[in-house]
Amino acid sequence: MNTASRENGINIITYRRTLISPDPGDKEITANSTIHIVWGIGKLDENMEPAFHDSYSKTDVTIQTSPKEPQNNCFAFTKSKLILGEPWKKGQIFDKTIRVFNTYIGPSGGKKGYQTITGHSSTALAWYVNGLLAPELWLRRGLSYQFRVHGGNDPHSAEYYHPLIITDEPHGGIDRLKDEQQARIRVLAGVEYSRRGRPRPTAVVQVSPPQLGGAM
Repeated sequence: MNTASRENGINIITYRRTLISPDPGDKEITANSTIHIVWGIGKLDENMEPAFHDSYSKTDVTIQTSPKEPQNNCFAFTKSKLILGEPWKKGQIFDKTIRVFNTYIGPSGGKKGYQTITGHSSTALAWYVNGLLAPELWLRRGLSYQFRVHGGNDPHSAEYYHPLIITDEPHGGIDRLKDEQQARIRVLAGVEYSRRGRPRPTAVVQVSPPQLGGAM
């Protein structure tokens, strides 16, 4: 990012990079050509990192590299009165006879779903328990409960790897935290420790793509 400013309620950001990037993952940009770009706008998570986007480019967006004269193709913004509708209600599971919880990964529901229920920023996916999105569970001391986990078991894929770990950390994502941060978190279930003291998830089960993409 080169510069950033806010004028009349509008964020103006300029971005600059070399035509031949030092990053091997970036493709070379040819001078005097038309290239496609994508953009997304969303919230930052608790670590001040980009979370799932709320708005994004839905059509082809192109720019001209090395134009002879600077061009301003911006258009006037209008403020809509978009109403999202009723947000989803927080589910509760408090039946004393329920001892088995079936957990699946499904769509987070965006602003109307996970964000409203938990008050936290969301990714594209979230946990469903017995068909309810991120519900509140009422458990009793001295009783044993079973969690059937279907979150994916491929550690090389962010889409198909979601181990279920129960902790006292409200935001989750314990595997992304540093060692000193993990040491301050109380783990209740879903983790075993290696001989070297490294945490390793135990509730990791394969999930098929239709289960991942379908609503619970």
